[in-house]
Amino acid sequence: METIPNNQSAEKEAFWNQKLKECDLITDGLGLEIDDNIKECVASFLVNGFPTCGSCGGHAEEMEGKTYVHFPYIHIKKEKQPAYRFFGEQEVTESIIKKYNLARKNDIFDGGEIEKEYDSDMESLYDNEELEDFKKWRKLDKKVAEKTKDLITAYNEQKNNPTLKLKGIFPGIRIEYDIKKSDVEELDKARKEFDALTQYLKKQYFNS
Repeated sequence: METIPNNQSAEKEAFWNQKLKECDLITDGLGLEIDDNIKECVASFLVNGFPTCGSCGGHAEEMEGKTYVHFPYIHIKKEKQPAYRFFGEQEVTESIIKKYNLARKNDIFDGGEIEKEYDSDMESLYDNEELEDFKKWRKLDKKVAEKTKDLITAYNEQKNNPTLKLKGIFPGIRIEYDIKKSDVEELDKARKEFDALTQYLKKQYFNS
């Protein structure tokens, strides 16, 4: 695990800038970069020792005359999750990859027939015991989730009207905005709340 600087301001500033640069290089499974308006928030979690695995800066899109609003979130999850969870899962995965000449495991999840076949084959494995390395990782992930809960609880306690909430998503935990109505005005409020969370985390980091 990476060592976070304790009290040297120059070292802390350098570590902060390093994390910001790393955020410029992070992409998701589709090759999409971190949204610019959530990037600093992601970095503020990283410098405080919270590993992230997904995020969204929030956006609105027009489709067939309707406005669809997607709200910001940060997904916290322990890094280095084992590739396989259950006994037999690796064999099923490798069989599908070989059968369809796929390049990697992620190519299975195409939303089509290959993924359906994989899901069908996996159903018989869900009652199997978890692999030992996954069990160990799960315990570490649970600790990260508990630490995240403590953080958001403390953040909400200093707000008159708390608007951030936690959603349990295994693995990990997701920080979301408590949506009152799904419109662009509410999206703007959500973005401002995540900006405030960013400043809260930066203050914790630089003043610790």
